[in-house]
Amino acid sequence: MIVCVCEGVSEREVRAAIQRGADNLQALGQACRAGTGCGRCRQHLVGMLRERVAARDDERPAPPADGGMASA
Repeated sequence: MIVCVCEGVSEREVRAAIQRGADNLQALGQACRAGTGCGRCRQHLVGMLRERVAARDDERPAPPADGGMASA
């Protein structure tokens, strides 16, 4: 599916750019040109970025129950 019509950028290309480390609209624009035209796709791009951030948060291990404050 094309996400950015102005630049002809697909959802797959955007997801790949996010996977490579693009973490904001400017970085996405530099990585794959998405969002650099009229701007109609920016809301969708922000949603994709938020999905990835949420997924990264879910992948992180939970902190220790004592908050890491236990003494050795």
